[in-house]
Parts: sequence; C-alpha cells; structure tokens
Amino acid sequence: MNILRKFKTSELKVIAVAALGGALEFYDFMIFAFLANTISPQYFPATQHINSLLGLFGAFTVGYLARPIGGLIFSHYGDLQGRKKAFYFSILLMAIPSLLIALLPNYQHIGVIAPLTLVLLRVVQGLAVGGEIPGAITFTIEHIVANKRGRAIVLIFFALSLAVLFGQSVTALLHYSLTETQFYHWGWRIAFLIGSILGVVGGYMRKNISETPLFKAAKSQRKESYIPIVYLLKNHFLPLLQGLSILCLDAVSMFLLFLYMPTYLINFKLHNSIPVEKVHLLNSVSLAIFSVFMLLFGYLSDVVGRKKLILIGSLLLIVLPYPMYKTLLNGSTLAVLFSLVTLGVSFSLVASSYGAMLAELFPAKVRYTGVGLVYNLAFAAFGGTTPLITTYLIKVTQAPIMPAYYLMLLAVLSLLGTLAINTNKLN
Repeated sequence: MNILRKFKTSELKVIAVAALGGALEFYDFMIFAFLANTISPQYFPATQHINSLLGLFGAFTVGYLARPIGGLIFSHYGDLQGRKKAFYFSILLMAIPSLLIALLPNYQHIGVIAPLTLVLLRVVQGLAVGGEIPGAITFTIEHIVANKRGRAIVLIFFALSLAVLFGQSVTALLHYSLTETQFYHWGWRIAFLIGSILGVVGGYMRKNISETPLFKAAKSQRKESYIPIVYLLKNHFLPLLQGLSILCLDAVSMFLLFLYMPTYLINFKLHNSIPVEKVHLLNSVSLAIFSVFMLLFGYLSDVVGRKKLILIGSLLLIVLPYPMYKTLLNGSTLAVLFSLVTLGVSFSLVASSYGAMLAELFPAKVRYTGVGLVYNLAFAAFGGTTPLITTYLIKVTQAPIMPAYYLMLLAVLSLLGTLAINTNKLN
C-alpha cells in the first residue's frame, strides 16, 4: 500500500502545504508541554513542585482557552473572504511569540512581569492555533475528492504527530547534549528558537497557494450576506454536538497519552521509577508507532467508513485505560512501553478518522466555522484543561489513577455521539 500513489501532483502540493505548515505551527505550541518541569519553577516559583506545575499548566490552559476566540476570528474571515489569507496569517502569528518566549527573562530577573508576559504570549499563540488546524482540514477537504479525503487528512495529522515527535526529540537531544544546569538556565530556550524559525518557513510556504475551488463556487452562488456562526448555530446545531463528542475524546487522548505523559510518569509513577531521558524516549517510541497506525487506519477509513473506526476506538478507550494506567504506575520499563503503545494504537483509530468526518458534517458555506468551533471548543474546554484538571484531581484524591477515569468518561461520550451520526447525511 502506497498512501501517496493515488493522489494527483496538485493534490500532493495542497496536502504538503497544509501538513508541513501545520506541523511547524503545532511544534511551536506543543513544545511548551514537554518543557513543563523545567519552565514551571522559573516562571511560577513555589515551595512545592506540584504547585509550580499547576501554575504553568494554568498558563497552558489560558492559551487553549484563547483558541475558540481565534477560531471564530479566523473561520469567520475564512468563510467570508477565503481560506488562503486566514491560513497564511495564522502561522505568522505563531512564530513571533515563540521567539519572544525564547528570549523572555524569568521570575528571578523581572519578577511578576515574567509570568504575566508568558501568559500573554500563550494567549496570542492560542489565537493563532485556533485558526490553524481547522483551516488545514477545510483547505484540504475542499481540494480533494470524497473517496480520498480520509487518507489526505490523516497525512496532515501524521505531520502533526511528527511535529510532536520532533518536539519530543529536540527535548531529549537537549537533555542528552547539555548538563542539567545548562539545560535549566538556557538550553530549553533553543527549542522555542527553533520553533520560531520553522514558523517563518511555514509562512513562506503558504504565501503562493491558491484558493479552494469549493469556496470559490460557494462564494459565486452567495445571494445574500450572512454571519457564519449565526447560520451555523441555527441550521447545524446537532452536527456541532456530534462532532464535539468525538473531538473531546481526541483532545483528551492526545494530551494524556503523549503531551502530559512525560510529566505524569516523572512525577506520579509509584514503583520502578524511570530516568527522565528514558521517559522521553519511551514517549517518542509510542508516538512514532501511533503515527504509523494512524496512517494505516486513515487509508482504511476511505474503504470501510470513518464511523466504524471511531466506534471501535471509542470502545477500546472505555475498556483499556484502567488496566493500562495501573501498569504505567507500577510496571517495569518494558511494561510501561507496552501500555503506552496499546493505548496509542487504540487512540489511532479515532485520530485517523475524525478529521474527514468532522469536515463532512458541515456544508462549504460554514465549513471553516463549523470545524473551527468544534475543534477549538474541544481542545480548549477538554484538551487544554487536561493537564490542569488531572494534576488537580491527583492532588485532591491522592490517586494517580485519575487520568484513566477521565479518559474512559470521554470515550463513552464519543461512542454515544458517533452512534448518533447518520452517514447518509454527510456533505
């Protein structure tokens, strides 16, 4: 199976621009999570380390809460004026704050201005990311025929996974290359500097892309003015709820299984502790395997249907988290890797299929707004709050198993929402 062979050259160019640009922007945003243990005491000093983590994850959450606002701004503009310009400006709005974070003095040097500035920069990045992934999904869907959309979208998500893997690898490489003191004082800033440079590269790539044919057709047929968000809520409210149920599981799974996992294993593992550098290596291996399976299932979604794969993935994420998290907390290094891979492969069934399914829930005239609203609400209300909520629940209950229960709850909601989707009514 060659997932690229059946695409035209023009389609591959579209996928490349969406995937590579999105990956660069995703790296910029996600590197923050990987460096949590290093950044938190420098900008949110506290007597207990867990309180520093809560402060940093609070800043992380604020960035995610800004995503729906950014999504509304970019999607409103994109549905009325075109996908291209919104797609271009979102990545530039990401690169500049990343550079400023790399240069930002810590609390010891400028006091309370340091955490306040960090939060502000995260808000700006949240606004940018709010328009990025929905834009990539919409832009690609509207260039690709229906029977190739699953594999097209999964290539974008594969690139996003590679961006997370790249961020994890950069973090691990810096840990291996520098002393602990060097990494703490200045080494971590290199990761943000790399992100800012890559963001500029992504902006250059998008400068000369063409507008989507479906948007051009929808705009030419437009007979009266409308407000996309109002039209969407009035005429497509049920698809919003259905899409939200699936995306909430995706958002929480991505954070719990990959972005928050290094912090979780370093701070809360009960027995058979694992060195920091090995934790990052295990996470990288798990993410790489997840990405490969996501590619395979994305291809399969065009053959057997996206709904079936999402249902199977949701069922597995209801059954597996409790025993797998027990293993994460108490098992050996090899057992931990097995648990990470098992959960990751289960999640890949959902991650491979939701993008095309989400875009097909809405017509072209409000597709950017629909995808943006669902995606950003899910990642703001559930994904972005996951580190904060789970860390708080662990602190209150003194039960490190709490993330498993949270994941299982979201999987139940995804199962119910997916069952309610009528595939005959998809766009």
